[in-house]
Formats: sequence, C-alpha cells, structure tokens
Amino acid sequence: MIKFKEFDVGDNNYEEQLEQFQTEHPTAEFVQITGGYTSYEKIWFKYEPSDISDSTDKLSVEKLQEHLLPYKKETVQKIIDEKMQLVTADEFLKLHK
Repeated sequence: MIKFKEFDVGDNNYEEQLEQFQTEHPTAEFVQITGGYTSYEKIWFKYEPSDISDSTDKLSVEKLQEHLLPYKKETVQKIIDEKMQLVTADEFLKLHK
C-alpha cells in the first residue's frame, strides 16, 4: 500500500525530519511541492510502509514467524538469501561508481 508523507517547510526542524525519513525510507520518491503563496511550501514523498525495516514492530515479526512455521528452515533461508541480493537503484549506482 502506497502512503504519502509531507514536510512543512515552515517547521523549524523539517530538514532533520526529512533526513530521518529518507534514512528510514531510502526508496521513497519525491512527488511534488505544494503551497508557497500564502502558506509555507510542503514537500511530498510517496513510499511503501514495507520499507520500514528499523521500526518493524514486534507484532509484525511474530506474525511473519507464524506464517513461516509450515516451511522448512532451508527454504526460508534460501528466500532470505535471495532477497538480500536485491538492491535499490541508488545502492546499485553507489556500488558501481
């Protein structure tokens, strides 16, 4: 499910918030800037909540573990290994500069 996040340029610490958001959601995409005439500009990004690896809650982990119970450990490890090989476009460019 795609979500949207806005940053209000009028906030004193919006730059810090933006940096933290980009750290937590490295695949987030810039959408647009709105406002600017009679109000502060707002910077909009779209992202997928599944990008949140650092703040995964305990309940989500437990649900995933329950879902994986019927599978063999070798199968689960193979899937994990394959997923670890996937990188974002930004990561790919950084690796190949």
